[in-house]
Parts: sequence; structure tokens; C-alpha cells
Amino acid sequence: MTTASGQTQHKKHADNGYTCVMCNLGAEEDILHLFFDCPFAQSSWQTLQIQWNNDSDLISKLIHARVHNNHILFMEIFLVAAWELWKLRNAKIFNQETVSRQKWVSNFKNQVHLHLLRVKESLH
Repeated sequence: MTTASGQTQHKKHADNGYTCVMCNLGAEEDILHLFFDCPFAQSSWQTLQIQWNNDSDLISKLIHARVHNNHILFMEIFLVAAWELWKLRNAKIFNQETVSRQKWVSNFKNQVHLHLLRVKESLH
């Protein structure tokens, strides 16, 4: 929802939470929705070829994905990807920016390049 001044308001959900601003499902925005169930997040994870176990809690999801992915630095990749999702969400709420998978991919790549400065060359 946009106010007369152009600011985006984060709508209250019926369950006293907030609706997800990243999708148009009207779903309550909680950690599981924002990072795993939201179609925007799902497309981001598909870009990284990370599959999540949908029938589990957060810790079980992370353990399952770590075991079933070939990424050497899985947790680092997960954290950067989730952080970039969070930053896009905030940019939409507070700065009325549009979100796109292309913008997420660009932000993710830029952040990974910065992190590679701290990683041994052999792991690049």
C-alpha cells in the first residue's frame, strides 16, 4: 500500500504479523515465508541451485540443504543470499524501490566478490 506521500506502508496481516512485500500472495511475513516460501525467494534459491526441504523447521532446512549441496562454502553462500533478500525487502519498504531477481543476482554477485577477498584463492 502506498500513502499520498508515496511511502510504502507495511500492511498488517490478520494474524498480527505483516504481509510479505516481496510477493502478492497476501501471506504473513515470517522468517520461513520471507526466506523460503515466498516465490521471490524461491526463484533466488533456484538461481543458486539450492533446494530446500519444505517439511521442516529452519535448522532442519539448513542441515538438509548443506548435506545435499555441493557448495564448499554453503553457509557463507546462504548467509549472503539471505542478507541480500533482506536488504531488498527493506529497500522496498523504506525507499519504495522495486525488487527484481536481476537486482538480487547483481547484489549477490557484488557481495560474493567482496567476500572472496577473504577466501583462499584455491576455494574461489
